[in-house]
Amino acid sequence: HLMSDLGKPAHLLSGLEQLEEAYKLLQGHVPDILLSILDLERSEFLLRIDRPLEALPLAKSAGQQFATAQLKARTSWAETIWADCCWQIDAQNAKELYQTALERTGRHLPLLGMRCWHGLGRLAAAAGDGDTALDAYKKALANQTDLGRNLKGHAHRARFSANQETLVEELLDVLRAQHADGYEFLRWLELVKARVLAELLSESPPDSTMSAALKKLLDERQRIRNLLDRKMMALSEQRYSTKEPAKFRGGALNISEGLGAEELSNLRQKLQRLNEEVARQEQPSTRWREAVIEDPESIIRHLARDSIYISYFS
Repeated sequence: HLMSDLGKPAHLLSGLEQLEEAYKLLQGHVPDILLSILDLERSEFLLRIDRPLEALPLAKSAGQQFATAQLKARTSWAETIWADCCWQIDAQNAKELYQTALERTGRHLPLLGMRCWHGLGRLAAAAGDGDTALDAYKKALANQTDLGRNLKGHAHRARFSANQETLVEELLDVLRAQHADGYEFLRWLELVKARVLAELLSESPPDSTMSAALKKLLDERQRIRNLLDRKMMALSEQRYSTKEPAKFRGGALNISEGLGAEELSNLRQKLQRLNEEVARQEQPSTRWREAVIEDPESIIRHLARDSIYISYFS
């Protein structure tokens, strides 16, 4: 429950205190591997409140425990947080940690992949390697988009929009430093603006002219969207995967994720049925909400040859 509030600064210190209290209560009563999970969460909170030197030994210790237990995804998460803690003071070690985490599990965990590529982009930018930085930032954004496109609720999308904003700002800084052509610079800027606009449209209040039956469908769809987001984020942020061996007392964790994935599948099917029911209503009050993001190239392909396409940037 605490991890869902990571994006709220007012809750960070309180969350850290609760994690530390939980650690004291559980110490000596649960297996060490479970205490390592708490260590990793504590390190994340410490990193978020800009105390990386305190977070680093916790992440490092947790990673060593997870490696011994052969919990691959959790090991990768610990290495990623470890790298986030030390990239400014030990760039080479941070780079190796990011790369190792990506090679081990990054392809299967978009959230981890996004974070590792972001870290590698940041390291390359700091070293003045603009081309490598741009490639890493673009891969981070691809991972972010892969995960974020499935989020339906406003709160979770806002969180991912904030992550995307940071990534794009750093990418634009690299383009600016490379004196890139204006088209490439503005293309990225406009793409972000389009995504923000699409989110605003989809979150606008209901049309007063819509029928009671449609309103009921939309309310139920929003409820399922929010529930699906919470379940998906919980699975995405867990530091393990169903492919890990169920030894070293890790079996209960793997069973838990298996059940969660099944529930996630059922919710997606229910959401699909609701989407189909909404589409069958054929009411103007719903059509404009289903916003689709298009870049300039895809728009131009649909225009007549004698048309003129003009973009305004502000």
